[in-house]
Amino acid sequence: MRLLAVVLLVTSSSLSHSLAAETSLPEAEQTPQSVAEQFQQDYFSALDLDEDKDWIQLDSGEVVQGELEELYQKEVLFDSDELDDLNIDIDDIQRLRTANWFQVNLRGLGVVRGRLMVDKDGVTIIGKDTHYASRQDVISVYRVAEREADRWENKATLSANVASGNTNTLEINGKLNSERKTALNRTIITYLGVISESNDETTARNHRITLSHDLYKHHDWFFRPVLADFYHAPLKNIKLQSQLASQVGYIAVDDDDKKWELSIGPSWQQTRFEEVTAGSSNKESSMGLSFGSNFEIDITKDIELTHDYQMTLAQKKTGGYQHHNLLSLAIDITDDLDLDVDFIWDYTESPTADADDITPEKNDYRLVIGIGLDF
Repeated sequence: MRLLAVVLLVTSSSLSHSLAAETSLPEAEQTPQSVAEQFQQDYFSALDLDEDKDWIQLDSGEVVQGELEELYQKEVLFDSDELDDLNIDIDDIQRLRTANWFQVNLRGLGVVRGRLMVDKDGVTIIGKDTHYASRQDVISVYRVAEREADRWENKATLSANVASGNTNTLEINGKLNSERKTALNRTIITYLGVISESNDETTARNHRITLSHDLYKHHDWFFRPVLADFYHAPLKNIKLQSQLASQVGYIAVDDDDKKWELSIGPSWQQTRFEEVTAGSSNKESSMGLSFGSNFEIDITKDIELTHDYQMTLAQKKTGGYQHHNLLSLAIDITDDLDLDVDFIWDYTESPTADADDITPEKNDYRLVIGIGLDF
């Protein structure tokens, strides 16, 4: 009887294990985490992503493929293969992967180079060495350029007005904007000029060149060690007005469709005059205060409005309060061509009289319509 009981017990135990094995799922399939990981693998496999392209997965689960252009102010500029340029807040990104190398400016470390991996819990840069950082430590990201020319974005605008008959008029307006960006800094060079003649008499011959260099130190702040402005306007009795300034800048607004930068700092200004009255100096200089504001807004997908305001407070002998206002409306014609409408207002509080003791007007206004080319 004891032997029979042992046999029955062993048989019952084996049968129970056998039934459990037949009716239960494998242990891995029972783990919710492994099920989610398998679902994620199937999801990305179905997307058939190009390994030579960058891609972003949004919090909504949507995946966008294309090229990462830049990351600054916690905003990603991404060139989508299907949707063109997109501005995406980094907080809306679940994952980001790049196929090529980028320059990444990290707080406390400086610039490192490598492929970029962004996840919710941090950022990984895979290059010669691997670096890990939090999202908050990423100040800026820019593509590693193979040539110096690839670091520059340029736009040239030209307009002309010709009239013949009772009045012979020729007016040519030119504008050039060049911008160079890296993970550490930004350099901007602008030119604005007009040449105008009416019945063989010069009515305008103004030229302005401005250069600035910015250093990225924080998400919201930047340092502008050099701002140089050179202005030539003979009819305003300005042979050459030179200004050197150093500023601190603050990014007050940086949304998907608008951006507003403010800057302020000390300046030095020197003005050389075309002519002066007897006994007056043809050159004056003074210290002052410079202030700048640059506002950009996308009115629609194809229309952008920009307002650039530069103000200087100096002594009256060099012009006193002065400002340069440029209001620009750019309407896309093609990917590289724009219709540009510019309103320019230059003001000098205390213009200097010429040799005939004639004082130039304080205000200069100009409305220009031209064609702009991006290159």
